[in-house]
Amino acid sequence: MPRPSSTSASRPLRLLRVALLLALGLGTALALDRLAFSRRESLHTANTGRWAYQEWRDKQAAARRLPAPPEILFLGDSTMSRDLRPSLIAPRAQNLARSGLQGVELPELDLKLGQLGISHPRLIVLSMLPEQFRPTESDLAFLDSPRPSPGDVLRSYYDRLNLSQIAFFPGTRVVKYHLDALVARQDRDRSFRIDSDGALLYGHSAQNPGAPPKLPGFMASQPGYLDAARLAPLETFVRHWEARGTRVVYLVLPLHPELAPAYEARFAPDLAFYRAQVERIFHGRVLDLSTPLPAADYYDATHLNADGAAAFSRRVAERLAPYLAP
Repeated sequence: MPRPSSTSASRPLRLLRVALLLALGLGTALALDRLAFSRRESLHTANTGRWAYQEWRDKQAAARRLPAPPEILFLGDSTMSRDLRPSLIAPRAQNLARSGLQGVELPELDLKLGQLGISHPRLIVLSMLPEQFRPTESDLAFLDSPRPSPGDVLRSYYDRLNLSQIAFFPGTRVVKYHLDALVARQDRDRSFRIDSDGALLYGHSAQNPGAPPKLPGFMASQPGYLDAARLAPLETFVRHWEARGTRVVYLVLPLHPELAPAYEARFAPDLAFYRAQVERIFHGRVLDLSTPLPAADYYDATHLNADGAAAFSRRVAERLAPYLAP
């Protein structure tokens, strides 16, 4: 009877060794993931990595060069960051908006302003696209509830594709945002500059003059995403500053004339809900300047070019006059 070869005899041992290594690797990954996830409270609003981008660093530097803290702040996402020139509106006004600012990051923005020595501005003008309150991969909204069980994962495997990650490896997202921040520190976007008043300025013309604007990615998103819970950080933000004696005004900014009708049609219920909630949260202090400017004033579908931003800022100054009076 032939004796088994050493190769065939060692195969089960190799398989066992591989299985043990896989189990050890999985256990280590789960332990590291648990460690990252355990820091969720401190990372909940600071984890998108965009606070480390060049835009925000330059805006902080501009604010620190001011002889005194600004009395008027323009805050929000990229639409505010790129479309408002505070120096054309009022003295001691500063643009500290940040591209991609999400609703869940508003508490972190409060902390950032405090670190800049800004505690009692006379007026805050805020504007954010409703899209910034959409649940996304980067908002870590799953941290607000317990991890789903394996049974939940199996029952909802096709309905909620990310549920398995949330159940077993949610810390990987936390790590991702820190890596994003590290990478961002090496990034230097030289296609823009931050003015002394904090405004982000691109060129004086559109990206593709005369061509139809490229529609933003959020136009492919599904409607029906807004509810009161999504807007809770906005109300908390407004009440926080009101308690300090600051007046907070909401500004509705204009989209490109070729985008605005399509946006209104696709997200009509969400936009109606958003506007009603904004009216309530801001006690009616809402300046609706959403009428589109001429297409030549836009850099792309959602942002004005430098000339358009200057013209629009003068319009804002006129409408803000009652709030700017001593």
